[in-house]
Amino acid sequence: MSSAPGYTPAELRSKETQKAFTRWLRPKSDRTSSQQPKRAKGTVLSYWKQFLTFIDWWESRGTPPWTPRLFDQYLGFLGSPQARKTGKTLSIKTVKLRVLAVRAFAAYLTSEGEWKKSPAQYLSARTPQDPLRSNPFEVPAIKALFGQFDESEGGLRDRAIVLLLATMGLRIAECCRLNLGDYVPGSDEDGHAAWVLRVPSRHYQWDRRKMVVTEAVKGALDRYLACRPAGELGEPLFIVARGEYQGNRVDPGGVGIRLSRAFRATGLAHPSGVGHSLRLAAVQFAIEKGATKAEVKAMLRVRELSSVQKHFDKAGSKQPVVRGAQRYVTQLSDLV
Repeated sequence: MSSAPGYTPAELRSKETQKAFTRWLRPKSDRTSSQQPKRAKGTVLSYWKQFLTFIDWWESRGTPPWTPRLFDQYLGFLGSPQARKTGKTLSIKTVKLRVLAVRAFAAYLTSEGEWKKSPAQYLSARTPQDPLRSNPFEVPAIKALFGQFDESEGGLRDRAIVLLLATMGLRIAECCRLNLGDYVPGSDEDGHAAWVLRVPSRHYQWDRRKMVVTEAVKGALDRYLACRPAGELGEPLFIVARGEYQGNRVDPGGVGIRLSRAFRATGLAHPSGVGHSLRLAAVQFAIEKGATKAEVKAMLRVRELSSVQKHFDKAGSKQPVVRGAQRYVTQLSDLV
């Protein structure tokens, strides 16, 4: 095999290939029955652009066969100064994005019958990890980040998102999917009156789970809603406060950028994924107050706890529970 299976560099860069790859990443069929999760348009476009950088590198090496060894060499190239024109090494976040793009395209070719097994399937396991990414933020760091946002509508909105991440363990994408009708009065697990959030799945908008809000989140949401324009229950909870897209639903990428910039302004060392470290902070706070593994799992809404396993000194209860560990998180209640 002298090149990628049946393709030349020009064919891989063609519009036809891009359209086929996009259709595979964004299937038109019902997402409940599709084997490939549907990705956002921006994610697909980013994957394609990053994949083209791999094609440029592959062509510069004489189009050798696509083998696991070749992808290991590409990973080594991404970690070297030659990967950027400035001579500086790429950030870990950029390296991981390019690796994901290559893996996705190799998986696409595999689904088309080019290989029985993708030669790039183990590439992510060899990708360097951000040493700070798996570390939860401490209370002083979160308070410093919280203080970077002012009392404007946009500032109060971002404060509420920070507390949703740091006290309830939500993902940024889940926060952005919330509607006004998802924040409603209800009851907790013991039947006492409480405010709850109907948290949507990061993949399926219709799949929602009720979570009792923490004291800090309730205070932040009430202050934000007091200055947010009134709207219908089906409208987004968090909206753009100003500019050309005022009133539109906030974008997860934009929220992540604002959080990263705000944390950078504190002068503290920060990971590539601020949202992930805030989510882990909720886990750490809950464990400090006695939450079990099962309760943390209910709060995070995950199948496995491999990403937070190291934060447990011992295994939690294996009995099924319905209450989430967010009820333990009181460390940030004084922020509102």
